[in-house]
Amino acid sequence: MKKLSYFIAVFLLLFLYSCGGSGGESSDSTNIQPEAPAASAVQVTGRAILGPLSNANVNVYCSDNLSAAVFAGNTSDYNINSYNQTGIFSFSDNNSCSFYLVEVNGGSDIDPNDDGIVNTTDIIKNSGKIRAFLTESSFTGNITVNVLTEIAYRLLQSRLDIGYLSVNDLIRDLNIISEKLLSSDITGDDVINSDDLLHFDPLEHNIYFKHAEPGKSYEDLLPDDNTSSLTFIESIYENVRFNLDDITGKNISDDLSNIYYKDEDGDGYSDRDNAVVSYEKPPGYSSIPPPIIVTTTEDTINPSDNKISLREAVNNAYSNQPVIFDQALDGEVIYLNKIADNHTILKGEVMGMRMEPSGPVSYLEGYFDRDYGKSALYARKNLILDASDLTNGITLKWDGVSDNKYARVLAVYGDLVLKNVSITGGNNKAEKLDSKSQPWTLSRGCGVAVWGTAKIIGSKIYHNSCLGDFDQARDRGAFGGGVYANIVKIEDSVISGNEVVGVGAAGGGVYSVGGIDPYSDNSIIKRSSISGNLIQGMFAYGGGIYSDGGSIGNQKKITVVNSTVTQNLAEPYPYLPPFLLDMGYWRGGGIYMSNGYMEIKSSTIVNNEVGGKLRIDDLNKPNIGGGGIAATIGNAHAVEDMKISQSIVAGNKLHYDNGTIKAEDIFTGSLLSFISGGYNLFGKVNFDHILVPVGEYLWRSLIRIHYPKVGDVNSVDMSQVLNLTTGIEESSIINSKGVDAGGPVILYYRPAGNALDKIPDTYSVNYVEGQYNLSGSTADSDFLRIFLDRLENYLQVDNLTNNFITSFEDFLLNYDIDPDTSGIQHYTDPDNNSITSLDNVNFYGPAETWPSNLSNYPYILFWQKLREYMHDNYSLSYDESILNGNIWDSLFSTGYLNENSNIYMDILTNTLNNSISVYDQLGFERPANLQSDIGALEIN
Repeated sequence: MKKLSYFIAVFLLLFLYSCGGSGGESSDSTNIQPEAPAASAVQVTGRAILGPLSNANVNVYCSDNLSAAVFAGNTSDYNINSYNQTGIFSFSDNNSCSFYLVEVNGGSDIDPNDDGIVNTTDIIKNSGKIRAFLTESSFTGNITVNVLTEIAYRLLQSRLDIGYLSVNDLIRDLNIISEKLLSSDITGDDVINSDDLLHFDPLEHNIYFKHAEPGKSYEDLLPDDNTSSLTFIESIYENVRFNLDDITGKNISDDLSNIYYKDEDGDGYSDRDNAVVSYEKPPGYSSIPPPIIVTTTEDTINPSDNKISLREAVNNAYSNQPVIFDQALDGEVIYLNKIADNHTILKGEVMGMRMEPSGPVSYLEGYFDRDYGKSALYARKNLILDASDLTNGITLKWDGVSDNKYARVLAVYGDLVLKNVSITGGNNKAEKLDSKSQPWTLSRGCGVAVWGTAKIIGSKIYHNSCLGDFDQARDRGAFGGGVYANIVKIEDSVISGNEVVGVGAAGGGVYSVGGIDPYSDNSIIKRSSISGNLIQGMFAYGGGIYSDGGSIGNQKKITVVNSTVTQNLAEPYPYLPPFLLDMGYWRGGGIYMSNGYMEIKSSTIVNNEVGGKLRIDDLNKPNIGGGGIAATIGNAHAVEDMKISQSIVAGNKLHYDNGTIKAEDIFTGSLLSFISGGYNLFGKVNFDHILVPVGEYLWRSLIRIHYPKVGDVNSVDMSQVLNLTTGIEESSIINSKGVDAGGPVILYYRPAGNALDKIPDTYSVNYVEGQYNLSGSTADSDFLRIFLDRLENYLQVDNLTNNFITSFEDFLLNYDIDPDTSGIQHYTDPDNNSITSLDNVNFYGPAETWPSNLSNYPYILFWQKLREYMHDNYSLSYDESILNGNIWDSLFSTGYLNENSNIYMDILTNTLNNSISVYDQLGFERPANLQSDIGALEIN
């Protein structure tokens, strides 16, 4: 049997995710659980088959509690005369269960090649699991647990983790999977459904399996002699991950997601978010039972003491059953000093690496269960901690000492609701594991770590600390000093004074994965303070907030509204040796986005910082950027749009190791487009690396910068728009770990001067978009020359076109892209022709990765060099106008170009109506006067 081989990580690719409409909130209405079927005797005889699994462990779980088996046993053993009797098990049960989950693990496969013949030298030990769902139609009779039932389980596991609305939804999904995996009915009822999965036997039915890849069959799942990769069944034997898309294609996941997140009532929320989010219902209840009331601050488990501790309440609550607090605990602190789980399991990303002609490339394998280390409290269900009835709330503080020093406060594998709860003292540290696939625990969410939606309302999460490992690995970063969650929904809260330290560090205050399912909700932060957080590392992104936009390949959105982001800091780990410091990246002191979309409205983002040792690459990309806000910059399309409205973004800084301090409030990275919604007060915006104009038809991407717009002002000093003398509100209990370390964190600033009384209740903003259609070949396009001629005419300057072309072609002719090879190596087109003149400079695509295609580099450099030329020879306003709509609609109109009738230009103007936010950060109505103030606060 082959051994699982592990890739050798390449150092510079180890951590760098980033170098390469807003969703609503779920309903708080009462959740009614689906009724389970009437109790009946369950009598099942099953067989575990990869080939038949001899002497394997069998555990059966009821839907009411998937953590406690209702049956445990073994499959029948093999002897020389009993092939057909190997792998048999049977169980009975009288519980009232909506469904059962059968899990088979271990044992030995006596027939790995499924030919019906046992060769004792070929028997393979199994270290993994195969599983099957049993619904009511299979509660009696014979079934098999097999490869296809395991595929179905894996496809539905994420939905199982967050809860099914009803057993009917589970049956529906199993039927969808059955139709995708099987070409023919097996049970004889003329319907392909979940019962057919449970009667699949590879000896008889392997020809009915439908592999997603043409030309492949069930045989391709079986063990083979290829030592460079694992087949699916080999991955089961060795208990390692496997990308199911290679077998099923992505269409199954897409079909399930389209159904699971449908919105039949059209209210903008998925039906799941308007209904029950868990199948768990305690026996005897038709709905979620009354709240559990915590009556003591003691961290004990003692059923006989007539007290209910928080630990007891968390352990005993059913999914979605509220945990509330006795009035006698108002303002109290619950000191937690026990570890609920040394190996907390939550989902996390797993990265792979493949070799391509350009070198090693890392890629996302998917999200899998991973070890997050120690947690003081841990719940595998939807958990509600509600202290909203307490005037002064409740505080949960990790208070471990000596051997129990390191633990996060709370981890939830499911959805979490926190109301009026403070979380502090979390101190999680990555610890060494005896595992090749995960050699260290993940230090993430050291206040709160949630694999689900973290809904945090009126709460404080402060003074928590994550310490990651210092081995290099791209999927072991330390993330989310205060909060780490798949989706965050934070309201009226304070996330301050938290820190993250590690080789890879991100999200000092908040780390939002962003919803890995493309149909899930978006993250939102409103009426909150994210302040005084710190990240230190070799690769450090997002001192206050990190948004992963749903992870690599997704396009999810994070919204920040009526919030203050201040005093956050991203900088190098202070003990990095010089050669590692030379390789570092540090971006986004306040907020960082690595994928998807971002919208910021009515917020104040000031006094954040990024530090590090500056390095510039061949395309002039800096490794440091965005004191206030930063987007990723890379060689592939990752980030979409950043939209900012009615906000103050000023007074943010970069500080280099040589002592230089530079103002930089926004770093747009390689954004698709930057959009102003009007009435912004910005200091310094760095547009240098936003994607260059591309005329590709239907992309609407000739114009990247939609700024400035009505009411926008740039080059703003924060002292001009904020009251920095008597208008700063500081916390009395939280100290900054970031900027102004050791002093109190700032919760908000009152506006002043040019921020007062500026925004009308409603107003309109016009946006110009452009594209063109080329009816001939790429070689027929002389669009760049036409653009230069029209620009020269518009600006009424002499010789702009000829002078710039001469300069640019001289650059192309003399620039050597490979100094290690003799002679000057020029850029080449896809046919390997040298690109040394403007006539050869074109856009060649492809859509997703065009910025990394070397044939496109001359096209990219044309726009970058033109901006530099305009800046050096004319004025900065012309420099920025090349990329925004303020000049394009003067240069072009819709129609065929007179200079080249093969080019059809399309200039589109859209008008959007904007309005002010209804409330400010403190909940006061806007406007206080005739017009509203800019930023997070409204004053009278």
